[in-house]
Amino acid sequence: MRSVLVQLSLALLGMFLAYLAWIDGRDPASIRGEVVILECAPEQLRSILLRGEGSTVRVQLEDDAEPWITLSESAAEGGVGARREARFLGGPGVAAYFADVAPLRALRALGSIDPDGLEELGLEHPRQRLTIECDAKEHTFEIGEAAYGSGSRYVRAAGDPEIYLLASGLIRRLEAAEHGLMQRQLHRFEASQIASLTLEAGNRSRELLHRNRQDPADARWVDAERPDRVETPLDQWVNQVHRLQAQAYLPAGPPPPGERLLSIRYEDAQGEAIGELELRRVEGVQGLAYVARTEITEVWVQLPASLVREIEAGLPSVLP
Repeated sequence: MRSVLVQLSLALLGMFLAYLAWIDGRDPASIRGEVVILECAPEQLRSILLRGEGSTVRVQLEDDAEPWITLSESAAEGGVGARREARFLGGPGVAAYFADVAPLRALRALGSIDPDGLEELGLEHPRQRLTIECDAKEHTFEIGEAAYGSGSRYVRAAGDPEIYLLASGLIRRLEAAEHGLMQRQLHRFEASQIASLTLEAGNRSRELLHRNRQDPADARWVDAERPDRVETPLDQWVNQVHRLQAQAYLPAGPPPPGERLLSIRYEDAQGEAIGELELRRVEGVQGLAYVARTEITEVWVQLPASLVREIEAGLPSVLP
């Protein structure tokens, strides 16, 4: 009951401040609207770390400016289950997230409250902390409970009595980084950038040309030796391969036991390599059927088994 009363009083405080701004003829946003709590530009960000009870999520820009995300979760309560760790490349969602975090804006400034109120808001002993490294300096924020009715999170900078309301999505997106921030596409180039490719499987190889590649409606993959002959199954097969997406990133190291199914080298109009793909069938590993590695993944990634089975079934007709 006390928690509801504390949160209700904070809501009333915000309404009162807005009223004062209105009667004074000022913009209410200057008192109760968004407020910047960390001045930082997206290009100044180096890392974002969310630490919780038994789990951490870190988004780190490596030396090559690629964002890599590391997850760590403790064993289940009671010690049952193994500690889980994962590391994967960040996708386009990372840039969007950085733009939302830098500068870091709160929905509203709530001022400071007495120690009893801190406990009710989950800030006396916060269960989560958000650390942002901006321009080589770390800034840590304590994350409290969700506000009644909105889900926004109470937050304050470590050592600062000022309390703010932070949009809940900023925390949820980090908590769900494996779903929303992972780089799932196996390449960063568009299909229209591929002028040709060389496909190899076993001791067989075949060169294909991408005809009319700048027109998605009329683009076709054809044999380099017979460019005027359209083979619809061939075209569909190559497009299936290009649609493959990563389901999970495996730890760094050699590939799981199995055999190579195929490899592809992609080239642009100047004949320069722009990407590569190696696809392998896995044997003897439960829950893992196919993996791949490309020019951007660095490590082996798990692929959707059902789609790769279709690709494998069509391989004999593509490479007779």
